[in-house]
Amino acid sequence: MKNIRDISVVQIRIFDFDVLPFLKFNTYTFLEDFITKFRFMGELPKLGSDKLQLSKGELKTEEKIIPIINLEIEPTKISFRVNGSSSDANIFYQAIAEIIISCQGDKLSNSIEPLVCVEQTTCIVELDLDIKSCLSDSILQFAGNNLIHATSNDNAASFLKGFKLSFEIGYNINDSMLKDKGVTFLPKYFTVEPRIGTSLKEKKYFTSSPTDSDTHIRLIKELEARLKERSRKPPKVIAKVL
Repeated sequence: MKNIRDISVVQIRIFDFDVLPFLKFNTYTFLEDFITKFRFMGELPKLGSDKLQLSKGELKTEEKIIPIINLEIEPTKISFRVNGSSSDANIFYQAIAEIIISCQGDKLSNSIEPLVCVEQTTCIVELDLDIKSCLSDSILQFAGNNLIHATSNDNAASFLKGFKLSFEIGYNINDSMLKDKGVTFLPKYFTVEPRIGTSLKEKKYFTSSPTDSDTHIRLIKELEARLKERSRKPPKVIAKVL
């Protein structure tokens, strides 16, 4: 794996009721602090709504500038996307938390703890393999012969432009506290697919997983290693796709 770029991380934090002072968020003073500190340039949210949405901002630190794609604040949820790593996302969240704590008042805690934090990472990578190696010969023959023949017509000849490797991941909540509070996790996807606008020969892929950025990179490396190993020997087991 090489040339990792365009890393983007989504973080979603769920809070218990009354932890976030949401009514105070719906003020010009609060929005002004946010817009000034993070230089948001997108459309301003309407006061009085049940969701504050800001976009196209940045957080400037001593070491770097962290681009902020969007930020959403609800009564029990804070979610955002940054162009950067999970470490960058954590830095941004701490900056958000400082402003929230400052508007809570002295009577409240000097920290805000979420019930849970989930992440999603996406990035573009070059893999040192042909991802078609994850398919059996019979599937490749079907795609290259049967499928192409059936989808071609007098007006145009079809060709296999690409495909994606995707796994849907479901979650069973084990934490009793989360169960009691009705917190659920929606299904997520681990995906590897050719980057839009590139050919399979270029071996450039868009990748996505419901993990932090370090775990995401590790998983892509492990996938690459397993597919390389598979390409060197006949597969012993062919997974059944449900």
